[in-house]
Amino acid sequence: MVKKKRHEIIMPLCILMFFIISIISIYSSESILPNYYNNLHIKQLIWYIVGFIIFIILLFIKNEKILRHSKVIYFTSIILLIIVLIAGQKVNNTRGWFDFGFISFQPSEFAKIGLILYISKLLNDFRFEENITYKKELLLILKIITITLIPSILVFMEPDTGAVISYFIIAFTLILISEIRLRWSIIILILGILLIIILSLFYIKYPTNFIKLFGEGIYYRIFRIIDWKNSSGMQLENSMITISTSNLYGNGIRNLPIYFPEPYTDFIFTVYTNILGLIGSILLILLIIIFDSRIIKISYKTTKTINKYIITGFLISFTYQQIQNISMTIGILPITGIPLPFISYGGSSLIISFIMCAFIINAYNE
Repeated sequence: MVKKKRHEIIMPLCILMFFIISIISIYSSESILPNYYNNLHIKQLIWYIVGFIIFIILLFIKNEKILRHSKVIYFTSIILLIIVLIAGQKVNNTRGWFDFGFISFQPSEFAKIGLILYISKLLNDFRFEENITYKKELLLILKIITITLIPSILVFMEPDTGAVISYFIIAFTLILISEIRLRWSIIILILGILLIIILSLFYIKYPTNFIKLFGEGIYYRIFRIIDWKNSSGMQLENSMITISTSNLYGNGIRNLPIYFPEPYTDFIFTVYTNILGLIGSILLILLIIIFDSRIIKISYKTTKTINKYIITGFLISFTYQQIQNISMTIGILPITGIPLPFISYGGSSLIISFIMCAFIINAYNE
């Protein structure tokens, strides 16, 4: 009996809903922006078309074929990160973009793909090692830490703190779910916490020396994280005012009551909540939960271990961005400049999200 081929419907339907929400929200955000931003929703539509085409193409290519080149993909992303530091466009004091006129590209987003695929390949290959010892596990962990540090340092220099955090969360999670002994994950976690404590004490007790060693940029970023709990800063204050005045059903399209920076990217959730209010925001969160739950279900159903690693890496990338983006707009977490997948404006983030979904659906079909 021929096995009937499965088709994944739920994820594409969720993406369709994200598309509608994205276009409406970006269009609404243009009401508080200068006139030369009035075509953002058109550009986002074009990016969605491009992303969908790439998505369809990748559905005809098995994950296994792409994974053969995981190392090449990873090192290509490293080269791009180096080049963007030298010749990239500076946007909001961050040099992390290639500007090609109508099209711009953010290598730090592409680096996520390279990092997840390369680490997944290493962990999967390690499963077939003979006589696995503590030494072999330690060497593998050190290799994973190294290949995570390289893009993290380069992206941190742009600077993009949010992307750096996501890289380390992804790497740690993949090590945690792998067949490497759990004690190594506990050791990494303890060492990470100790490092954060040491750097925090150094920052508090010797701020002048801290600036000399790490520069004013990192000092400012840490200050923003520490001071976030005071809900200070025009961006966060105005975001919270907008959300609080949206009431139960919202204020409708293009009726934002007050200006705040980056309404079409980092603070797109604020714009959406203003449109449809509390009910709309709850529905969006439920949609995100359905989307993520489907990815988890696919991870459980896939029979190949390497696909489980890849799906987990992509899931962590999605959930981190979702939680961080929504939380920072309401003051629960610090502002780190993280987009909301499939909804925030941006071609790089959108296309990478489509690529991730293609990998996930391919794993479901294998």
